[in-house]
Amino acid sequence: SRLGFEPAFAVPSTRLLDWEGCVPAASANAERVMSKGEVGWKGRFDDGRSRQVYARRIRKQWFFFEREKRFEPWRPLERPSLNDWRTLLDAVERRARRRAAAEEEKQLIRQRINELFPAAPLSESQRPG
Repeated sequence: SRLGFEPAFAVPSTRLLDWEGCVPAASANAERVMSKGEVGWKGRFDDGRSRQVYARRIRKQWFFFEREKRFEPWRPLERPSLNDWRTLLDAVERRARRRAAAEEEKQLIRQRINELFPAAPLSESQRPG
């Protein structure tokens, strides 16, 4: 090395996603701080096992990931449920009240819910307009 010695530690990678497939890389198992474009929550699978979900916004599209336990790798969620979309919308609405998210973001999520689940009613606070 230029310093004449090797450092005693390795610099960890800060790259969290493989952007081509939007799949979390192996380093995503490390604890992370969520950015403004990420929302996470905990819940349960239908069979009662614990479930962690996070949604990540890349440009104007949301990608969902899930895992069962803390140190397991995140798996892409190909078809998020209506409940997942409603949870995301609720979180973005709360951020909008704190001015951490734009009103436009709420509208985009509402439109996506209407596209994917046209028969599903939205609650009063989640109605467009």
